[in-house]
Amino acid sequence: MTPNRDSEHPQAGDPPAVDPARSNAPGIDILPRHPALKTVWRLRNLVLSLAAFVPVTALASAALPGDAPLALALAVVVALMIFGWWHAGAAFDRYRVAVLDDGVRVEKGVFWRVETFVPGVRIQHTEVNQGPLDRRWGMAKLVIHTAAAGLASVSAVGLHRDDAIAVRDRLLDRGHDAV
Repeated sequence: MTPNRDSEHPQAGDPPAVDPARSNAPGIDILPRHPALKTVWRLRNLVLSLAAFVPVTALASAALPGDAPLALALAVVVALMIFGWWHAGAAFDRYRVAVLDDGVRVEKGVFWRVETFVPGVRIQHTEVNQGPLDRRWGMAKLVIHTAAAGLASVSAVGLHRDDAIAVRDRLLDRGHDAV
């Protein structure tokens, strides 16, 4: 039997291949991201884009005559808004938090991808944080503090509040078994 050529070289629109090590195999719990996280990231990027308006206008005013600085600043801000909207969606799609039997893995990044693994035996303590917008939408951030010198803590943002608390409790129970 000859291999399917499409499966060897996936195209840009193809769904990602299922990696059993990254799926919901026994011992791996992929935590669902709160859907409001994408909205929060998009709003943050839009505000940051608008904040660029004044500095871009000031710099353009020094180099360009007439109404050109305003037009240039508007073009730059609109481009930043479009890019920020896309980037927030792409970051949301690539963000994963997995609780494994032996630790916690956080994957993130659009251009530079980062995978951080914290072994369960290195976890010192955990905390669940909620800001005003997090409380409004039922989201929470789980912060995992470690014993490692170079990596003092790992944050898992945009979790459902109940999931963050359940993971915190699960990690605390694991700590009691190690002692």
